[in-house]
Amino acid sequence: MPIPRAVILHRLVRAGLVLFVVGLAGRHWHPYYGFTRFLQMDAGALAAALPELRGAPIFAYENGYDGHYYAQLAARPAVNDPALAGGFDNLGYRARRILLSWVAWVVGGGDGVAAARAYAWLNLVLWAGLAALLGRIFPCMGWRETLAWVGVLFSAGVLHSVRLGLTDLLALLLVAGAVFLAENNRRGAAAALLGLGGLARETALLGVVTLWPPGKPSLQSWVRAAGWAALCVVPLAAWLWYLRSVLGPTEPGLGNFAAPLAGWAGKWAEMILRLRTEPDRYLVLTGLLAHAGLTVQAVFLLARPQPADRWWRLGAVYAGLLLVLGPAVWEGHPGAATRVLLPLALAFNVLAARGRVGAAWLVAGNLPVLAGVLAFWTVPQDPHELAAGRASAGAYVVQADARWHAAEHGRNRTWAWCPQAGGIELKLWPRADAQMKIQVAVRGLTARPLEIRQDGRVLWRGDIGEKLQWVTLPVVTLAQGRARLELSSSAAPAVESAAVGARPLGFAIYGVRVD
Repeated sequence: MPIPRAVILHRLVRAGLVLFVVGLAGRHWHPYYGFTRFLQMDAGALAAALPELRGAPIFAYENGYDGHYYAQLAARPAVNDPALAGGFDNLGYRARRILLSWVAWVVGGGDGVAAARAYAWLNLVLWAGLAALLGRIFPCMGWRETLAWVGVLFSAGVLHSVRLGLTDLLALLLVAGAVFLAENNRRGAAAALLGLGGLARETALLGVVTLWPPGKPSLQSWVRAAGWAALCVVPLAAWLWYLRSVLGPTEPGLGNFAAPLAGWAGKWAEMILRLRTEPDRYLVLTGLLAHAGLTVQAVFLLARPQPADRWWRLGAVYAGLLLVLGPAVWEGHPGAATRVLLPLALAFNVLAARGRVGAAWLVAGNLPVLAGVLAFWTVPQDPHELAAGRASAGAYVVQADARWHAAEHGRNRTWAWCPQAGGIELKLWPRADAQMKIQVAVRGLTARPLEIRQDGRVLWRGDIGEKLQWVTLPVVTLAQGRARLELSSSAAPAVESAAVGARPLGFAIYGVRVD
């Protein structure tokens, strides 16, 4: 039987959108750092991190976030390891959501650095898995199903979970899989998935409401459902008991809750204020629309009670959670609430698509998609990186020190200016002693002498001018994967222009080749 043309069209649309996200995510990959931009580990966190991670190829982000804590747990999943204590704000609290860290440790083969780097990209694999599962939940039957598929897969909560290296996507995947199995009368497997979900995010256990028996159940059905619910709770309960036994009492996280609607109303006030004060209008607008979308989802669920429907019960319990979330969960762009309430977004889309509602409901409820795409749009850059790539000895990155001005970027070239003297460092991974051939493209603001040294030994000395020239250096020796070169000129720098704040410039590097 031939496949209907409409089904083929929707499949092509979905495939195109998947490729779009693959392209966005691929822009964050780096030949030396891999996907570790997703870990959000800033310089301070990296300095306090596990010893094996301090010199590892992990991108140092300007503003850190929570993902790097779980990456460190992936490197050393034994929570009583003394080395973990210095790198965490609250080890007991972070360790509750251990499941993805365990998976990364297995993928990394027990090697700490490999596990932390694997943790950075595992959410991309989970995203692909969610896309496939949602394809089963929302088959290619029409525009509502495709719009619902997009609304979940591209939501702010899902894409921020990937971009920030967090555990919410894994929790959603397990909850979605559990409800899908429960619908197919496989409640034992569903309970197992929910139990695992509790180890990804505690609120995943709210999904036990989907295991309630349908219709007018007998006492035996309720007893069986209670047994499944107990099975869901056991993994997290056992893990919390263990954490308490080895780490002692920890902050329970009650600050994440507040009086009904207090946090939700506070978010509206925050967004209205930011409309007047935040210069990045798109950032504010997408945050405002994400909050509006969550509100639409909750209103839709609560205004259309269907307690016999598993998906409605899931959405209703998360709509109730929305009401009591505190300011800490709502603040920021777009706010952790978009991740915490991901099952609400899923339930809303399932019920809206199956209920054949109008386009207005689906569009309004999926406004968080705009904030989701924004999460991937900007790729953070190291202001001192000059070059990166792969050589026969491994992956490398070349960075200028603080005496250089910030790197500038053109379509096909990166360059940085130095007033009179500055160093560059070549880092190689895996770290090993090596000898490498290096070429640098240099030019002067005006004609001037230039000298390049390594450990006091002159590698090259000559004159440079305004025209770009490639300089081939003698073999450079790397000790434990590191080599530092010093560039200097005896000529004084000149100010680039008469403008206020003009920079003193002497010479620039316009490219580095490593082999």
